[in-house]
Amino acid sequence: MKDLFRNQKKWESNDSDDFFDVAKNEELIQVLRKYRHDWLNHLQIIFGYATLKKSEEIISYIKKINHSSRREAIISSFNNVNLAAYLLKLTLDYQELFIELELEESVPSKEKYVDGDLVLVILKKFVDIFNEAVTKNEDQKLYISISGTNNYLIIKLEFEGNTKEISQAIHNLGEEFNNQNGEFFININNDDEFVLELHFLLNQ
Repeated sequence: MKDLFRNQKKWESNDSDDFFDVAKNEELIQVLRKYRHDWLNHLQIIFGYATLKKSEEIISYIKKINHSSRREAIISSFNNVNLAAYLLKLTLDYQELFIELELEESVPSKEKYVDGDLVLVILKKFVDIFNEAVTKNEDQKLYISISGTNNYLIIKLEFEGNTKEISQAIHNLGEEFNNQNGEFFININNDDEFVLELHFLLNQ
């Protein structure tokens, strides 16, 4: 009995924080709720096509779902779980900004050779800046693509929306990234569009 009581105390001291971490549990519930909503929406769309006997649309839509699931599987295989979690929750964390994410199949093999925490911090700072530019009744989109070469992990950000108020902040953050041994490139910079690239050197 004493051993049982001692083990219970040990369990309470070591594990109770994980069970009663309200913020973490609420976040988990939000993620599960989002995925439940997404899959119910998928089923409704497929059912609608089936009712209308649109077999080609059904096949096309299922391919789209498969592509999305494959993307999430790639992210889930990342070495840095914090970066993976951030990417998986992008649309949940930035609900007013339309975000589309694409990844090359080779990204996980590159990601393990970079500082994942640095990638997360820099990427989040840029996305936060673009999110600040979001205004109601306007169509703002952010396309994020992640790819890799023999020497770099490359993140490309393409923002469509009003960039007048955020242009300087983007340039400043780009300089900060350059000072951390990164490479920052601007491809397009005007009042309605901003396209940039972040190159993270692989440590092989």
